[in-house]
Formats: sequence, C-alpha cells, structure tokens
Amino acid sequence: MGFDSATRFAKEPVNPVKTIPRAVYIIMFTGGILFIAVSYSTHNVWPSYETFSNPDAAANEIIASFGGKTFVTFFLVVYGFTVFGSAYSVFREHEMGTIESGELADIIVLDKNLFTIPADQILQARVELTFMDGTAGMVP
Repeated sequence: MGFDSATRFAKEPVNPVKTIPRAVYIIMFTGGILFIAVSYSTHNVWPSYETFSNPDAAANEIIASFGGKTFVTFFLVVYGFTVFGSAYSVFREHEMGTIESGELADIIVLDKNLFTIPADQILQARVELTFMDGTAGMVP
C-alpha cells in the first residue's frame, strides 16, 4: 500500500517520529477509501461473480465492461508498473517481481486452502513452509 515508500525516507524528514506515523496513517486512510470506492464501483458494474467466463481473469472482464478497450490498456499498464515496479525500485527486476520459475519470492504455504474453508476456521490455518527470497525457511 505504499508503506515501503514512507519508510524508505524515514531518515530524511526533519521530525521522523511525527511525520512517518502520519504518512503511514494517510497511506492507510487513502488506501481504505480507494478500496471502498473500487469495490462499490465494481459491484455496480458486475454484481454477480458467478457469471465470469474465467474467475481468475475477472479483473479484465470488469475493466472491459467498465471502460472499454482503452481502460483495459490503462489497467494493464498500471498493473505492469505495480507488479514489476517494486522489483525495479530495488534494481532486482531480473530476479523478482513475479511468481514464476526462476524468480525469487516471499511466500508462505498453509496447511489449509483459505478460499475453501469456513471463515471461522481461517485463524486455525497453520504455516507449513516459508520462502524468503526464493529460499525455503523454517516453519514459525
């Protein structure tokens, strides 16, 4: 959500103890408002998720029905900057930025599929394996 951007400059402000928390709260508030606006707009454009031809690519269908081909192009450009931008910002685009063979990733493997279990069981899911920079780590 932009926390990396705020914390990266933590040593540069005149009063970091005051300004960094303020920046984090502004980022959280802006992200929350943006999420609500996008969720509301998306639901109005496409109220039922069961009608997608491919649920994994639902974003493209929603964007196409919302703004046409021009908006799909804009969405893909923004998506590309989002996915690859963080890797470029730390000069590691050749080794990270996507989840695919040969790329480094920070992910966890859980013992349950969070999308298929009841909501009240999500907190009981346990971490089976942790990957940091593509290397398997210890189970917490």
